[in-house]
Amino acid sequence: MGGNSDKTILLNNLIKSYSKHDHLVYARRTFDRIPHPNLFSWNTLLSAYSKSGSLDNMRNIFSRMPTRDGISYNTLISGYARLSLRAEAMGAYKLMLRDGNAGVTRITFSTMLMMSSSSADLGRQIHCQIVKYGFESHVFVGSPLVDMYAKVGLVHDARQAFDGVGEKNLVLYNTMVTGLLRCGQVEESKRLFREMGERDSISWTTMVTGLTQNGLEREAVDVFREMVFGGVPIDQFTFGSLLTACGSLSALEEGKQIHAYIVRTHFTDNIFVGSALVDMYSKCHKVRSAEAVFKSMKHKNLVSWTALIVGYGQNGLSEEAVRVFCEMQRYGIDPDDVTLGSVISSCANLASLEEGAQFHCQAFVSGLISCITVSNAIITLYSKCGSIEDSHRLFNEMRVRDQVSWTALVSGYAQFGKAKETIDLFEKIIHGNMELGKWAAESLLELEPQNAASYILLSGIYASKQRWDEVARLRGAMRDRGARKEPGCSWIKYKNKAPYKMIEEGYVPDMSSVVHDVGEAEKMRMLSYHSERLAIAFGLIFIPSGLPIRVVKNLRVCNDCHTVTKYISKIAAREILVRDSVRFHRFRNGECSCGDFW
Repeated sequence: MGGNSDKTILLNNLIKSYSKHDHLVYARRTFDRIPHPNLFSWNTLLSAYSKSGSLDNMRNIFSRMPTRDGISYNTLISGYARLSLRAEAMGAYKLMLRDGNAGVTRITFSTMLMMSSSSADLGRQIHCQIVKYGFESHVFVGSPLVDMYAKVGLVHDARQAFDGVGEKNLVLYNTMVTGLLRCGQVEESKRLFREMGERDSISWTTMVTGLTQNGLEREAVDVFREMVFGGVPIDQFTFGSLLTACGSLSALEEGKQIHAYIVRTHFTDNIFVGSALVDMYSKCHKVRSAEAVFKSMKHKNLVSWTALIVGYGQNGLSEEAVRVFCEMQRYGIDPDDVTLGSVISSCANLASLEEGAQFHCQAFVSGLISCITVSNAIITLYSKCGSIEDSHRLFNEMRVRDQVSWTALVSGYAQFGKAKETIDLFEKIIHGNMELGKWAAESLLELEPQNAASYILLSGIYASKQRWDEVARLRGAMRDRGARKEPGCSWIKYKNKAPYKMIEEGYVPDMSSVVHDVGEAEKMRMLSYHSERLAIAFGLIFIPSGLPIRVVKNLRVCNDCHTVTKYISKIAAREILVRDSVRFHRFRNGECSCGDFW
């Protein structure tokens, strides 16, 4: 009998060894060789299947066990928990309570509380069981209890659970501080943090992260400084949160100092820190620095690529964003909703319908179109590319809409002149209501004296009234204050040709569009050089006659160019789509979709 017992012990150890190294087939073969497996044998094999996620085998072994103890039930519950099967875990927990021979332990309650972190009702039920079995003052149970209440937003209950624990340890304090910050209780979290007799790197990182997430980036930077002076070890999460704070503040100098500290502490090869650096430099409008960090990274993941793509898009480098996105895919990295939404937004900024439509297809095939971030970007794409009908169709197909969805659609219609009510004040202003326009521009000048837009608005108003002295005064003020007008430019993706004879059709140049005090002949020459006319000319030369000509302009189309484009569309029998800084214009047969009201 003793020999069989020794053999069982030996085989049990062998099962445990095989299980530890994930050799489950050998573990099962060894188990089957045991003539009379004991409870330890069953639990060891059950644990192996539980940890590996082998659900069917775990269930099979559990159902065949002649006897079970707390370890058996906890192993089953943990197996379900690893696979996020909350209903199954709850079923196993209830079965455990009904089994009088299986006593619940702190491990049982800890696991069940983690499974209850998204359900306040379930969490309260588990809490009642904790009180019933006398575990409410146990610190091992207290931490997940506090965490559970904080995650469901019941910060008062979390604090009561915290106060109910007898001997509090550092983990419990960290959990409570995290919970307070998560629920926006910043002052209380800072008070508790200062009261802590002991703090570790997790404590400090929690404060840096929590302050950043609550919009207190400057305080987060100050806490980091304390952390450095105190000689507290800094990990990737600390750097990540801190760089996020610097990016939100556009605190470039602090960001550079942290970058230097990262180099000194040998964190430059950390993929998490590298991605955070790319994001920080992008938000500080130092795209080339972000690009340099990205290129220096030895290892890159989706987060790294996304940080650069979003950074390009946020800084107006939409073509670069599209290029890097395509490069990312060549490396075999599939986008998520943030990456795809960002690159589609870049296509919208470029009015690149062809590329954007390809990404729309990719969103459909990958299933990412169900993500509201991606759908909103596609709505904006079609709106900005003149396909307002497609934009509205996609909007109608969305199951869930948010404020961005509505804004994207309304803005699209506004660009087509179909949402005049929403931009009534703007419509009354750049249509000749001089007093209202003057008031708006001067108000903007007070707020942003270096913003060239207000000077241009006033110059246009004064020029239309032949008040050249006021135009000259404004130009002098622009020079004195260092305000620079954004150069007018238009761009086009594809190109075509057709002759036009506008003068014969009745075109009369609108000289009020020239804001310079020069002769009539010079004014006509200056009008002919407007960038949108040049872009349309290229389009007439190179784009096949069956396709529309799409032009994007970074400033508002002037009255004369608007008139010219109407004549061109009629004479050349072409559809011309022009997106300026205000709205979208679709020219067909001598008419514009805006109704000459923009």
